[in-house]
Amino acid sequence: MTLFAAKCDSSQMPRNRCSNCIAFNLECTHTIPVRKRGPQKRYVEDLESRINKMEELLHKLNPGMDVAKELSKGHASSETNSPESFMLLAGSSPEHIVDEDEDERSQNELNEKLGQLDIQSLPLRFFGKSSSFMLMKSALDVKEEYVGKMSLKSFERLIRRDKFWLLENWELSLLDDQAPHTAYRFPEPDLLRHLIEVFFADLQPVMNIVHRPTFERELQSGLHHHDRDFGGMVLALCAVASRLTNEPRTWFDPNDRLSAGWAYFDQINLMRRRSLFEVSSLHEMQCYCLASIYIFGTNTPQGAWNLMGMALRYCEEVGVHRRKSATKTSLTEQWKRVFWTLIVMDRMTSAFLGRPSAVHHDDIDAEYPVECDDEYWESTDGSSSFVQPEGTLARTATYFNTHLKVADLHSIAFRNLYTTAQSRLKNGRVGAAWDQRLVSELDSELNNWVDSIPDYLRWDPTRDDRTTFMQSSMLYCAYYYIQIQIHRPFIHKESPLAFPSLAICTNAARSCARLLEAQLKKGWILRAPQIFIAAFSAGIVLLLNVWGGRKQGLALDQEREMRDVQSCMAFLGECEKTYVLFVCSFLPIYFSFLLI
Repeated sequence: MTLFAAKCDSSQMPRNRCSNCIAFNLECTHTIPVRKRGPQKRYVEDLESRINKMEELLHKLNPGMDVAKELSKGHASSETNSPESFMLLAGSSPEHIVDEDEDERSQNELNEKLGQLDIQSLPLRFFGKSSSFMLMKSALDVKEEYVGKMSLKSFERLIRRDKFWLLENWELSLLDDQAPHTAYRFPEPDLLRHLIEVFFADLQPVMNIVHRPTFERELQSGLHHHDRDFGGMVLALCAVASRLTNEPRTWFDPNDRLSAGWAYFDQINLMRRRSLFEVSSLHEMQCYCLASIYIFGTNTPQGAWNLMGMALRYCEEVGVHRRKSATKTSLTEQWKRVFWTLIVMDRMTSAFLGRPSAVHHDDIDAEYPVECDDEYWESTDGSSSFVQPEGTLARTATYFNTHLKVADLHSIAFRNLYTTAQSRLKNGRVGAAWDQRLVSELDSELNNWVDSIPDYLRWDPTRDDRTTFMQSSMLYCAYYYIQIQIHRPFIHKESPLAFPSLAICTNAARSCARLLEAQLKKGWILRAPQIFIAAFSAGIVLLLNVWGGRKQGLALDQEREMRDVQSCMAFLGECEKTYVLFVCSFLPIYFSFLLI
């Protein structure tokens, strides 16, 4: 999966094996060109069967039609104008399979190479085509064409950072599957109140997980002392909030800020439910959601993806993914919140890792959460509940639903662009014409979405309201990341979309870098998994553009391009002070690009 074809250096290498093939333990084929395969017999038979069925259907609809005669007329124009003809045209040639095979091979190479690295928290993990690590591989491939091949050991020495490769001492408790259930130990009352305030000020406005009036009422009643699900949820909230404040009392290791919140998280026993047959509770799912956010910032981030998928299965078990009656209740609305938050996180993380999301968008018909501020959910004077006062905006609820809409679009893009070759062939989604039409439609939908963003949420780096600034940051980071996801499959191919897609990816990455820079300048750092993912991907795209331009001899504004890369680096560097971000393991790659 490289932007430019790699030059074969076998004549200068031992036993006439080129450096690429040595690195990945492949048989060197030297300069033998790839031969395009002809149509497979099974494929042709399936296509003929489909055509026969379509002809039978046309005869039923219009008995007097001469199908052969109609097909012989205006063939060229009908191919481009008729949706039906478009589908036939798209499925008429399997030549695209060559490109798909190259993608699969590159994907396998990446996983094999990462598997050889001595990363304690990453044994035998799979990263697919949409993952940011495949994008990183593309950038490294281009650089290596320019400066020469790097051995696996040299690569490991360059990027190895034990802080992000090895489990911390306090994290080793995750390996203990015999930990007993004990009474929860909560923070001191003043610290507990501080962490709650931090959570609702910094994370709740962008994730919208908890209904605060209900939470405060249950906490005040002491429910966390005798209900393990609610108690676990309170501990998970404290763990997440510990990363958002510089409060030494939350540090498990008194000398290491990265251990913040571990004393709370380690008590939850997420994987040891009382019964596999027990129906999940709202508090348990809120706990899973919060715990996923916390785990993403540890040396075992892969656990977050697993936990999100498990939580979504539990939500499906109680039917949260399906539309309910028109009657709204506080309980059903809280379920919707936690379900949709899990959906957003799962889709973003799945795309980042290159793995299927847990729930497909076609399997969901649940409504979005109600657009009503928390304090108006329950009336105190006997009037109707869930009524937002006229002339006021439900700012957080409106923001959250706006975010959900672009997450749905992300799911559609991911499902269509990063599926397997077999699936594309089976559904007729093949060929350059199909790709162009799909990308055009996705671009149009994405532009419609960004145009629909309420005025108060439009990006303005000079905005003074902190909450609105963070919400706007989250929306536009998602927008830029999804733009990159839509166009990056084409930046390495001989495709009509190659040049415009690279330009769109680069512009999106540059805009994302400027947004991150604005956060740094204000000191309003949005520490959420979605932002980390967008920052890492944007930086890699910018590096890919720089090295691709150098190889092509293009006149780039190197200072401007590298300034944007440094903004991404600076943002991730700031976040790694409180988060053990796996992507920070690869920050030395950024430095290696900057030094040459």
